[in-house]
Amino acid sequence: NGKRLLIDFGLTAPYIYRDELGLDFRDIDGIYISHNHSDHWGALPLLAFSRYFLPKRDTNGNPVRPKLFCVPELMKELWENSLRGDLESIEGKVMNITDYFDCRPVNINSCFYWNGYKFEPVQTVHVMSGYKINYSYGLMITSPEGSLLRSRVFITTDTQFCPYQLIKFYSEAKTIFQDCETLVGFKSHVHAHYDDLNTLSPEIKKKMYLYHYGDKRDAEADGFAGFVDKGQEFDL
Repeated sequence: NGKRLLIDFGLTAPYIYRDELGLDFRDIDGIYISHNHSDHWGALPLLAFSRYFLPKRDTNGNPVRPKLFCVPELMKELWENSLRGDLESIEGKVMNITDYFDCRPVNINSCFYWNGYKFEPVQTVHVMSGYKINYSYGLMITSPEGSLLRSRVFITTDTQFCPYQLIKFYSEAKTIFQDCETLVGFKSHVHAHYDDLNTLSPEIKKKMYLYHYGDKRDAEADGFAGFVDKGQEFDL
């Protein structure tokens, strides 16, 4: 229905969104943030200031804040550890995250809906920081009830190679968008590596598109659906 929901909004996202696609920040209706790394949230201050001072308005002239979806712990962490230094102080007012965004916390094992589509956060293992696991939160997206072709799409966001933890979601999804690094001879162990993903079953690989890569490999020859190109569109 013409509403735009972005999944993450990293440092380079505004230039792609605005300069390459020719879209306006006032066309962003909602954002889902997967985890607290700047390549996934780094452009939020630019969006926040832009929409606060040049707001989109409803039919009554009232400013409309973009909706911000993420798990509650992450929303608090985003503000306290990442956004507050940029966004708290403007002339004459002490700001909070709710001044800039229509905050919609989404609990684990819960969901939110966007134009009839169901979005469920899926916790994935990203970084082991000392004794603490820093999670990322992927999404299982289900098409609306009554759709002629009911489908599910799984977006991992950043994740280590965790086939035993993710096999349920791989199996349930019709299409998978998988975090993937490709450097030959090097594994960071914070992103799933191509060589490890290549050990998955043919049934899983044939519906898996790879993104977040460096150099491409011959993914189709290895049985994957392929690499995602910038600007590529999918009819899901």
